[in-house]
Amino acid sequence: MADFFAFLLLLSLLGLIFGKTSSKLLSKMFHGQVPRKKARLWFGGATILFFVAYSVTAPPEPSTTANTAPTVTLTGYGALQSDWDAHHTRDSRFDGMVYNPTANTGTDDQHNDKYYMVSTSDNRITSYTMRLPNQSTQAAAQAEAMKEFPSDVSVQWQAKKDVCYQVGIKSSLLATQLGAKPIGDTNGQVLIEFQTDSAASSSLNSAYDATNVNLAILTLGSYNTANDAPGC
Repeated sequence: MADFFAFLLLLSLLGLIFGKTSSKLLSKMFHGQVPRKKARLWFGGATILFFVAYSVTAPPEPSTTANTAPTVTLTGYGALQSDWDAHHTRDSRFDGMVYNPTANTGTDDQHNDKYYMVSTSDNRITSYTMRLPNQSTQAAAQAEAMKEFPSDVSVQWQAKKDVCYQVGIKSSLLATQLGAKPIGDTNGQVLIEFQTDSAASSSLNSAYDATNVNLAILTLGSYNTANDAPGC
């Protein structure tokens, strides 16, 4: 609106400067008293002044740049299947999605893959179990698991439960990749459950030893507090 009034003001100023001369010239041109060449020059000058006035006062064109979600290439949790495969080594000893045989993990040489029970949703990695180095403390195990997420990851809550230790994390970058349906994780929330895997506890549903946290289970889970999360 301010640009429009500025435009009118400039036209009014031009009218005050050229009004008398232009009105006389127009009258003479109407009655054929002005040579055609002079008339063309007058109209040309008036046209140039008009477009100069408009260019000075016209509002800028609106931006047509679309707002798009940032492009993020995930290689850990939430990664596309192809990106995950490009950064992990499939274990040919097993069928299915088992990756990265690693020394000093698992209960024996046959079960020493860092990643197993890997599953997808809509071609993205949304659940898996990690074997961590034996005799890891909770802090060390948690630090290792956090490397699976984008750099903006944060801990929402954490709690020791009867036979496990749970951590709820959140990542806005993860939400941009998992927010759309059918996954629908619009908050970028994941539940990590830490356990202890040993020969003594292999027949049990789960066990937890704070001096030997060697197992982490990562799953989708929009749990805002420890009380919202399921039991171990």
